[in-house]
Amino acid sequence: MFYIADEDLLLLSMRHQDWVIAIDHQSGEIRWRLGDEGDFTLVGDERWFFHQHSPEWQADGSLLLYDNAVGNPAQPDGEAHSRAVRYMLDFEVMTATLVWADDDPKFISALAGDADRMSNGHVLRLDSTWIDEPQALPASRLHELDPERTPNLVGALMLPTGRLSYRAVPLTRWIGEAAAL
Repeated sequence: MFYIADEDLLLLSMRHQDWVIAIDHQSGEIRWRLGDEGDFTLVGDERWFFHQHSPEWQADGSLLLYDNAVGNPAQPDGEAHSRAVRYMLDFEVMTATLVWADDDPKFISALAGDADRMSNGHVLRLDSTWIDEPQALPASRLHELDPERTPNLVGALMLPTGRLSYRAVPLTRWIGEAAAL
């Protein structure tokens, strides 16, 4: 959940309902629901996100989030793939237009995950439960993606097998380094 001060809204990601919900902070009323069977019509994509994580409002008014892509009853499991996605929301006609999805090969991260905009415009994507072989222990992997190039991948880091990371946060300075005044 996070707060959008200029609109006095709380944005709540409800993973198992497959929605991102905007709640009026003063009245507590739901203003809109984004996702399958919500208030928006999807444009530019064949499928909504499912079991999403970490929605992040962008400076251009779009919404970036991590789409785990699991739990969609209308989609065979073999067709699902996790991804970072960005939607532009049009509140006048209630459409959600997919403006970017990462172009990594298909994979599934069944739970958790994160997508954050970095200060250079790239996206830091964390796949929390990436499994490269059927009998392997899960591991987390971190990708830096450049939405302006194809392929998007700039670099990757694999975390140790059997160790999971729930979130990744881009920093503009090293931990312990003093902030510029």
